[in-house]
Amino acid sequence: MLLGSGVMQVGTRPPVALAQTAITLSNLSGGRFLLGLGPSGPQVIDGLHGVPFARPLARMRETVEIVRQVVDGGKISCSGSEFGIPLPGGEAVPMRLSMRAEHPVPVHLAALSPAMLRLTGQVADGWLGTSFVPEGAAEACFTPLDGGLAAAGRARAGFGACVSGATPG
Repeated sequence: MLLGSGVMQVGTRPPVALAQTAITLSNLSGGRFLLGLGPSGPQVIDGLHGVPFARPLARMRETVEIVRQVVDGGKISCSGSEFGIPLPGGEAVPMRLSMRAEHPVPVHLAALSPAMLRLTGQVADGWLGTSFVPEGAAEACFTPLDGGLAAAGRARAGFGACVSGATPG
């Protein structure tokens, strides 16, 4: 049995904090943890948290990159459009965490839009298909997901998926 985080919003949590949480839960569960990340949307991010919902694809891509750096145990650095680690202009230098991941931490992305599904295929270990509707899923979900996998030189074999189905009203 796996333990998952559900969907943690990347717009309201720093990537290193996400990684620290994932490492702790993975270590405590003996490697049975998978990290679920999602962009959420403007109503929740802007409206509930008061944080601008901007550039969700770039934020997600950089978050996954930083989480993987942390889990791999290396020094953490990013000079992307969304994150600057260490913060540019200061005296800080790249650091690594004192805690270590005892197991790999798979990253699954919650994605609904074609662009986020393509990104999921490119950078994630799996897909969290929230609000999944089987009718039309081949074109709406799997075509962009497969496009992202192909762009990264990967196939669906070995790529995880967890979908929750919507029931007709």
